Amino acid sequence: MYFLDIYLWILMSLRFGIFTFLIQISEQLPLYDSRHNLTGEEYDPEDAMYTQPLSIQDGQSFTDKMRVMRALAGIERRMEELHGLKQPENRNLFSTVNYVYEMDIILTPSQAETIYEHGKIRQKRKMSASITSLWEMPIYYYYAGTHTPQMEQTVESVIAEWANLTCLNFSRASGPVTWEQGNKNNVTIEFTPNGCWSYVGKKENADNVQKVSVDGCVYKGRIAHELGHVIGFWHEQARPDRDEHVTIEAPNIMDNKHGDFVQLTWQNINSKGVPYDVGSVMHYGSTAFSKAGNPTVVARKSNLQRALGQRHGLSFYDVKLANSVYCKDCCNNVQLSQPCKNGGYQDPKICTRCRCPEGLSGDFCETAAPPVGLSCGGNINVTSTVTTIGYLQPFQKGHQCNWYLKAPPGMNVHLDLVGDFINFDTCYKDHFVTCDSFLEVRYSADLANTGARYCCSLKEDHTALISESNDMVVLLRGHNTGSVGFKANIWAESCGGCSLLNTTAMTARYRPCYKSVSQTCRKTWKKKQWVKCKKSWFSPRSNTNCNRYQMVDVSRDETCTVVVPSCCNNYHLEGNFCVATAAVKDDDAMSSDMPAAPGPSNDDNATKHGSSDVISWSTWSPCSKTCGGCGNKTRHRECTNQEACGGDDHEEIEGCAATPCETPVMTTCTRTVATQGFCPPWSANSCTKYRTETYTCPDPAMMCCKGYVLQGGLCVSVNT
Repeated sequence: MYFLDIYLWILMSLRFGIFTFLIQISEQLPLYDSRHNLTGEEYDPEDAMYTQPLSIQDGQSFTDKMRVMRALAGIERRMEELHGLKQPENRNLFSTVNYVYEMDIILTPSQAETIYEHGKIRQKRKMSASITSLWEMPIYYYYAGTHTPQMEQTVESVIAEWANLTCLNFSRASGPVTWEQGNKNNVTIEFTPNGCWSYVGKKENADNVQKVSVDGCVYKGRIAHELGHVIGFWHEQARPDRDEHVTIEAPNIMDNKHGDFVQLTWQNINSKGVPYDVGSVMHYGSTAFSKAGNPTVVARKSNLQRALGQRHGLSFYDVKLANSVYCKDCCNNVQLSQPCKNGGYQDPKICTRCRCPEGLSGDFCETAAPPVGLSCGGNINVTSTVTTIGYLQPFQKGHQCNWYLKAPPGMNVHLDLVGDFINFDTCYKDHFVTCDSFLEVRYSADLANTGARYCCSLKEDHTALISESNDMVVLLRGHNTGSVGFKANIWAESCGGCSLLNTTAMTARYRPCYKSVSQTCRKTWKKKQWVKCKKSWFSPRSNTNCNRYQMVDVSRDETCTVVVPSCCNNYHLEGNFCVATAAVKDDDAMSSDMPAAPGPSNDDNATKHGSSDVISWSTWSPCSKTCGGCGNKTRHRECTNQEACGGDDHEEIEGCAATPCETPVMTTCTRTVATQGFCPPWSANSCTKYRTETYTCPDPAMMCCKGYVLQGGLCVSVNT
């Protein structure tokens, strides 16, 4: 083994031009950015984890560490080529790459080489699909080295949180526990004081000990993050569907760190139907690996930005994924009396009830969760009349309030913040700094997923949030001492054309109603496959499409939850709006799955049930804009009998001017072009190489208002 180590070291020295000792290599490794890491916390420039990563006592041999760094150097080179980044030709990439992957992951050589070798067919995944990387229960652990009682207490509280929310079972020991002593894993976790890092999933090794370091993590949320790696989680933004939710700003990433933003494929991923979650404890923050403090990860919906990188604790979907993998057989013989509501699922700890999304409670997630430390929140039925919710008093760390807002079917809930909200001593009026204490508004039809987060009286725009379905969840969370909570106006408006009564002429278009449904989703990826030539005496020798590797499309079907638009009867979806298709009769104005909702008639001269107490609608006002999507028009009616029309003097507001403002201005864009070429020394086969080219393209920013994007030929709000 000694001679093998020397031989490998000589080979790598010849390949990369390294004629130095280990300590010299580690001294050449660059310091991390001293502004913020992925959680917004400060780096310690004296920490050996960042200055001398090869000195980390993680249990891997020097030879294995060299193999890992060699693979990471190749990954970094590939990512730089993908983004068209030019680096000095004489740069020794191997001497500048880091050993710790994605800030806090220690890779085994086989993991690192698999990520590199597969290139576009990477096999890395958020939850490992390989049974060899999953744990048998219980998971034994012990503490080695010097840990303060406070650190052990913090670790124990995080272990208890994972155990309470899942069927994971951890058992503390005084040292390594072997197979003969009842450890089915034959691997024991050793908490060692050497930074903040971990392996991903269960790691088999010679001494049956898997090291995890948490003494440098400081906070409970970061320790929960590391234990997420231990049970098999990779970072959330590495999912194949990340580009639908966030954008990676490659020009803002530190040199030699582009390899830490590798995106995966669906080849070996099974997300168990759990959707992408910007609020996952496993997600990068806004300025992860930023070279100048500029954002490197940007949410496609700007009001989700301040949820990125949260380390307060596990999200609902973090827990659900762990339960889906480890606890799927816990409730095989128990049938719930009714389905769980609002994204809940059968609780593997108590099979007769549902595990509910944050802010909801009840056996079937049908009600608001009780407050903690405050007197606020509850269930509220929302109507077309404007009312107010909120909590304007100071709050403390650990305080919580929850509101469950529900409008009649066929209507949306609108929420508009008023005045200052969620202020505390360490407030940053910066959209790219994660909120500590916060107000969260879950307005998606998927109430289980992370919603818009607000703090420090900072909003992305001044428009009201509109729920996709007929309900909304509002959360107030105190993670420090705050001087003021929030106040918001709420009301309901019709969607999908569902409030129309006695209408004979329909010309308006309406915002669709949305609902969350389970359906089959196809996951597709590229796979390298060997294509053999058919054995036949008359086969032409010039056939170049066989006896070689080719990239082929592979797919599988999974059950997933998606949010889909819907319209009432006699309305159909056209672009992003429900548009009338025919005259509506009283008894068929609503679709079978969209009950009638109270609201105004669409007919300017209509009255409800012929009552003379209702004065006809006024004509629509001129649109406030001529194009770009952000215009509004209004009309009014008066009611002398409130019962006759469901409210006081009524105003109706409708969006208008959705057409693009002008012919788009042409600009210069870049794109990546793939070519086939030979790629030694890793393989004798051909592989894909990339180059960047420029081309002329339209600039969509010149067509729609701020906060609106061009979809289907119309300017549509990003909150739609």
